[in-house]
Amino acid sequence: GIRDIGVTGVQTCALPICDPGGIYNGHTIQSGGYSIPRVSRVDDWGVAGTVDYKFNDKLSLKSISAYRRYDGEYASDADASPFDFQNVLIIQDHLQASQELRLSGNEFNDALNYTLGAFSFTAHDLQGGRVQYPGLFDFVQNDPVDSITKAGYVHADWSPMQGLHLIGGARYSNLSKSYTFSRIDPSTGVPPPGLAAINGASSTFRGSHVDYNVNLQYHWTSDVMTYAQWSTGFRSGGINERPFFANQVVPFRPETLDNYEVGLKSEFLDRRLRLNLAGFFDKYHDILLTVQTPYFNTSEPVNEDPTSPAFNPAGGTFPAAVTQNAGNATIKGLELEASGNPTDALEIDLSASYIDFYYTTLTAEAIASRVSMSNRPPLTPRWKGSIAGQYEFSLSGGSTLTPRFDYT
Repeated sequence: GIRDIGVTGVQTCALPICDPGGIYNGHTIQSGGYSIPRVSRVDDWGVAGTVDYKFNDKLSLKSISAYRRYDGEYASDADASPFDFQNVLIIQDHLQASQELRLSGNEFNDALNYTLGAFSFTAHDLQGGRVQYPGLFDFVQNDPVDSITKAGYVHADWSPMQGLHLIGGARYSNLSKSYTFSRIDPSTGVPPPGLAAINGASSTFRGSHVDYNVNLQYHWTSDVMTYAQWSTGFRSGGINERPFFANQVVPFRPETLDNYEVGLKSEFLDRRLRLNLAGFFDKYHDILLTVQTPYFNTSEPVNEDPTSPAFNPAGGTFPAAVTQNAGNATIKGLELEASGNPTDALEIDLSASYIDFYYTTLTAEAIASRVSMSNRPPLTPRWKGSIAGQYEFSLSGGSTLTPRFDYT
């Protein structure tokens, strides 16, 4: 149900609608000069349905079905200069369908609450567009991408005594992703010599993962609870999305995380003051990084055009921007959140956090790509804080006005 991006003779149109003249939004798509349309849009829609069936007071079944689709396009003058260089038009078409079933119940006078679930997800994408680097390459693409996820999980909350909760869960996930690349020269309708080996190249990631969560909670009073938790998680593997050569069409493994956390959640003064504290320690494995050194693939030798200046029969290709599992790290941190209502009209919020991230290992390729052991990931400041306040003024006729101040 997804449209293809057509190629007709030497008039190649990497666009949703092509006509014999190669005209789209007033722009001529043809060999030679190329003008990208001034466009940035996404059209998106979806439907979802939930059926909740209660067998009795102790057992219920819920079904959640959903379908979503979007298509869009955007243009980019990637070099951000007046020169005709790095003109990029991206067209995306995506559809997905998912289904989840949950069987929930309780036993032993509500001392045990549990959920058993199954989940499936299927998606199909078409990544189209045109990429122009004058003097290097100019191609249109029409890349299909397929993703399938199947999972099963169990979750339980057991309270053996007043105030004590032992919560645990496990999830098995099975994933598959495939990506097929196409590279067509708009002036000839055939793959450019330097990119011919990539045209039709395909790779598939397949993998499975089991994740766990164990949480011990104790409610000292109705207003004070402490907890200790261990949980795991992963970010799915996939396919290197930006190959310059066919031997760079390779999959990568998932990155994983083990999280250990202790914390306090509390309310005081008849719920006018709320205070939450947390401390955490994470072990981060197989971190995904973009490696830009010459890429060597022992399982697939270079099969590019030998006339290409980057041809290397030993197996290394450059330029390269290959996504790889290239490091491990440790993360430690503390978090504080507080909110108070000295009066019914006045609210004050406060938060602060400290996070320490450091690499423990890096591959030689990552180090050669100028990733160092002292680097920190983007958007991860060591210290962060915020304070806010608001006051609700009563106006005539039952209206209110609430000015608010935030500082971060």
